[in-house]
Order: sequence, then C-alpha cells, then structure tokens
Amino acid sequence: MIKGKDITFVIQGPIVDSTKKSISTLRENFHDCKIIVSTWKNENINDIVADNIIMNEDPGPTTISYNRKNKPHTVNINRQIVSTISGLKTVETKYAVKLRADNILNSDNLLSYFDRFNSHRDSEYSIFKKRVITTTHFSKEFTQGLIIPFFISDFFQFGLTSDLVDLWDIPLFDDYLYNSKIKNKLQHENMPYKQHHVEQKLWLAYISKHHNVTLKDKFGDKKSIYQSYKYMINNLIILGEEELNLVVPQRLRHKDNFFSEHFTYRRWHYLYCKNFNLDTHENVLTITKWKLKNIYFFIRSGARSYIKMRLRLNKSSRQL
Repeated sequence: MIKGKDITFVIQGPIVDSTKKSISTLRENFHDCKIIVSTWKNENINDIVADNIIMNEDPGPTTISYNRKNKPHTVNINRQIVSTISGLKTVETKYAVKLRADNILNSDNLLSYFDRFNSHRDSEYSIFKKRVITTTHFSKEFTQGLIIPFFISDFFQFGLTSDLVDLWDIPLFDDYLYNSKIKNKLQHENMPYKQHHVEQKLWLAYISKHHNVTLKDKFGDKKSIYQSYKYMINNLIILGEEELNLVVPQRLRHKDNFFSEHFTYRRWHYLYCKNFNLDTHENVLTITKWKLKNIYFFIRSGARSYIKMRLRLNKSSRQL
C-alpha cells in the first residue's frame, strides 16, 4: 500500500486564498507527505508552509490566436508547463501529484484505484510505466455535439514521479504571430482547420515524444478518435468527484449527468473493460443511455458543427 511518505505533492500556479487550506488538507489525509509549492516570483507566500517553495520567473501568457477584431487570445499553457515541471524535477519520492493551487484534494481515495488496473495493458499504446490517475474535470468526450479526441484534463495527475516528469518535460509553445495580410479574420496556427484546445496540445505534446501521432483538426478523424480512446484506456485512470474528491473553483465545475460532455469514472471503466473483453458490470439501460447520448449530441449541435466545418474547408480549398 502506498503511504503518505512515498508521495510528493507539487502545488503549481499563483497563490490564491484556498492554497493554504489545500496544504493543510493534504497534511491531514497524507501523513508524512512532502509538499512543494511551485509559483511565481513576487507571489505572496507569507502564510504558505511547505517543504519547498520554488519562485519561478513568469513566462507570461501565450498568444494562440487573433479574433476578427484583431485582438489576441492568450492562454496560460507555458505558465502551467514551467511551474509544473520545475516542481516535479525536485521531487525525490517514488510517487508525485500535480495539483493546481486553486484545487483542494479532500481524501486519499485515489490510492485505492492506482493499482487496481495493472493486469491489462496494450503495449502498442502504453507509454507510462504505470497508469496515471487524472480527473473528469475537463476530460472531455464531446464538444459542440461531436467526439473530441485527446481532450484530457490538465488539472490533476497522480502517478510515478518518473512518469509525471516525462509528461510535463515538453517544449514551451511559441506565440502565434499576427499576420497583417489576413487582418479582420480569425487566424491561428491550425487554419483552415479548427484550433486545438490547450488540453489537446499538452496531451499530444507528450504522446508525440514517444509515438507518431498527429491531429489535423480538433475533431480529428476516425483514426485519431480510435487512437485517442486507446491511449486514454492504456495510460490513464479517470476519476470523478465522487471517487477522487477533488474540489475545484465553482466556475470550473460541471455535473456528471446525461447532458455532460465529460468522461466519468463509470464511462472510463466501461471502456476499459470493453477494450480488454472483461465483464463491464453495466446494465443494458446504462449502455443504451450512452448510445442515445451520442445521438442526442449529434442532433442537437453535432450535425450543424460538422456541416459548418465542411463548408469552411471547402471554401478554403477554393481560395488556394
């Protein structure tokens, strides 16, 4: 059984009001664990008590696109990489956790899941030495009514330290440079295809270190969707709020119901069992609901998204 002394928590990002509570909660639930806070220079750390506090140079926001009003859209992808990897590289314990500074892990339930699925893996799609636990928060199966591949949460990970270092030891992303020749039009590096989400960029950056995987459009194609499920099943365990007990800010919460676009632990477990021809322990009603959900999403918005995408690509090809 994994004990608290075997785990180091890397709390990354800007210090917020809940960070102090996050640290004290970890001390209560994981006795003798190590805690590293990896944040930015000039952050207020007066009330922060940790085993190590790393004050990083802030790389700043990353520009990934410009809208039709020529305004840049920025994300914190490089900030997340810098604060996470600088903390992980100082970890000396066998296991590590990557945790946002505005999240609180309220129990040690995850320990009972970590070794539960070791007996079945497909070597063709297995990259981590052992599966890494992540959260359902922003692990999406659908968006805009369509399946979206490689959309895995970047909020939380627990696993072997060596696996997490490998996951986050990736190059920083370049700013997209504004092109004045196409002003007043949407522009980003993936034009004319749909732009990738940050979660897709991070997960694909890791996989691409080991395997040749490409994603032309954020919605992908049959091959990339197939690969996405395979990499997810063989490298991750996705736990929901009930299993993980991870509290995130209210603005980032979602409900795990029929209308949710996100994976659930139950859904992940079903796909895992189905992939390895195991008893899914799911009833016909639940499986039917999932199938109906696919149809519902496609009718509600997926068909419209698909048609708009095809029309845009056809228009772009005519302009070439």
